[in-house]
Amino acid sequence: MNALTNRSSERAAIDGYAEGSRRLLDMARQRLSRCERGEVREGAALTIAEIVEAMTRIDALIQDRRARLIQAEVPASTVSPGRERRRWWPIMALGRAWRVLPS
Repeated sequence: MNALTNRSSERAAIDGYAEGSRRLLDMARQRLSRCERGEVREGAALTIAEIVEAMTRIDALIQDRRARLIQAEVPASTVSPGRERRRWWPIMALGRAWRVLPS
């Protein structure tokens, strides 16, 4: 139960990080689009473009971690049931039926 609690709290934290990452990335992209329209100097635009690229990579890492946590929570759907245990009673029933048959 403790591992499940840790995993769910980790997922809640990752969800918060993902939301914050998306919000910051959107703000940075808006700032970059203003730079591309010529509202700031070229050096500042290049710096912002590099920051947006780095933030995009970080966001991808967060999303990958989130996907792995979700995958870990979902149980595998193809679980092999294992060998079925043989039962002794059909053999006994067959023996009784053999004795009952008229000769």
